[in-house]
Amino acid sequence: MASSVVSSIQLTNVKPFDGNNYSNWNFRVKLILEQQGVLETISSTPPEDEAKKKTFEQNDVKARNIIVQCLADNILETIKDKTTAKDIMDALKGTYLKTGIANQVQLQRKLRSMKYLHGESLNAFITKFEHTVNELKQCGGTIQTNEVISQLLSAMPESYQAVTTAIDVLFCQDESKVTFDFVKNKLLMEEARQEKNKDDAEPSTSKQVFISQKKYKYKNNNKSNQGYFPFKCYNCGEKGHKRVDCKKKDWKNSKKCNLTSTDEIVFLTTDSVVDSTESNAEVIFIVDSGATNHLISADLGNYLTNTTKVSYNIGVAKLGESIVASLRGNLHLRTTNERSSKYM
Repeated sequence: MASSVVSSIQLTNVKPFDGNNYSNWNFRVKLILEQQGVLETISSTPPEDEAKKKTFEQNDVKARNIIVQCLADNILETIKDKTTAKDIMDALKGTYLKTGIANQVQLQRKLRSMKYLHGESLNAFITKFEHTVNELKQCGGTIQTNEVISQLLSAMPESYQAVTTAIDVLFCQDESKVTFDFVKNKLLMEEARQEKNKDDAEPSTSKQVFISQKKYKYKNNNKSNQGYFPFKCYNCGEKGHKRVDCKKKDWKNSKKCNLTSTDEIVFLTTDSVVDSTESNAEVIFIVDSGATNHLISADLGNYLTNTTKVSYNIGVAKLGESIVASLRGNLHLRTTNERSSKYM
């Protein structure tokens, strides 16, 4: 009596099979058959021993009842003439499970053409990706885990290139650490980070990146500002004008630099105005030999080598606020043309 109650409860969670999503339905039904102790009936023939045969037939009736309760009416018409649970499952498999070389080729092409597009849920995309991989395996195709990971990473847009590169470096160091679940986790974390940055971003298309809170930012356009300038000139020390407009020094032959600071240099630019244009397509590092350090996000800390714990306060664009760098080390990078690898 208890067994039948368990069966009825489990069956309510299985959508009757109507010809769609056979692999998912097959997976759920097999779990119920296993739970009820009758899974062997769909893969074995009745034994010759009379006592064992009687028990097998009882289990077969139970298995057929479970399977039939999980089928839609339109599917029932195709299996009414089947007399055993094995015959029913074999008939459904032969009709609805896609097999053969042609299907394998089709699914391989589908897998390689899948691309994640900005705006859609990354979790939903990964679910579709895994479903395609499972379909390929069920129809007889073989695909290694590292190939699955490679296909998933290649489906990501350029904005995920930093994560892809970091995973590639870790894979080269210790292949066992890079599992499919690990890669999914890192990609979902990157999606959350990008969404947070999008929410926190200012409405302007251009914003200042990292400067010392001791300095002010003004565009060096060699034009006099209208109105009174309330701060001191960094050249002569007098109030009322900027250093770029100072008449006590000829700036034509001077090297222009938008920012100076006595703090440790984090980013250093050349003659251009210190603005950073945001782009959803890629992340660009301006590598300058004069830069002491380059900042990376905390989630890339695991990929640093020769690390040293530090505590650097770094001023940011918002006056009075700063961030703290806690770790220093070397990050292994690869150029976009894949020709060389460097440490920085």
